Amino acid sequence: MTADYWLAIAYETQGLYDLSVDAHLKSRAGMNIEITAMLKDAYAKDGWRGFCRERLAQAKKRAKLSHFEPYYMALDYLRNSDKEQALQWLEKAYESRSSWIPTIAYDPLLDSLRSDSRFQDLIRRAGLPQPNPS
Repeated sequence: MTADYWLAIAYETQGLYDLSVDAHLKSRAGMNIEITAMLKDAYAKDGWRGFCRERLAQAKKRAKLSHFEPYYMALDYLRNSDKEQALQWLEKAYESRSSWIPTIAYDPLLDSLRSDSRFQDLIRRAGLPQPNPS
């Protein structure tokens, strides 16, 4: 992961979507130019929602062609307000022993799942400490 990726996440959690998209696109420097153009176009047309829909569409395509990190897929589903699919992909991440599973107890992008008993069970099964409620 590049510093731009982490910056994109930080901006996203603060709702600073213009900055998040800019940082995300910078993190893709040197990657598929077509996909980057599609992401830019989606954001220009439909804002953050369009960007998230296009990210998910691209992730689905990549997942069909080769292994795709299930944790990232979960985040893309969550960005599109699909908690059921996000939980299913987090379960796949757990089953595949994703290196991202230790972050689930504190990842702010997963905050909307915290009250779900299935998510709490996943944290427990992963052997992670339950975060203290704010």
